[in-house]
Amino acid sequence: MTISSLIVKCKLGNEENIASRLRKFCGITVEEVLQGQLILVMENESLNEAHEMMDKEINNIPGVLGIYPAYIYFEDEFSA
Repeated sequence: MTISSLIVKCKLGNEENIASRLRKFCGITVEEVLQGQLILVMENESLNEAHEMMDKEINNIPGVLGIYPAYIYFEDEFSA
């Protein structure tokens, strides 16, 4: 299990549209909508899945300028 807190920088005026799209993703909670940025909490099965979600899903939403992790917690996937 991986839990991440992310700051998503976006073009001004696109915050609500991007937040609306992100709320449809399984495992993403939009915690705050601010001017030019969103604060998210994201839960994924693995660190790899979290990276893929950021790189291939969130980053490709029109108006997203960048994704900046504030923290990432993950359990060792190979531990018993």
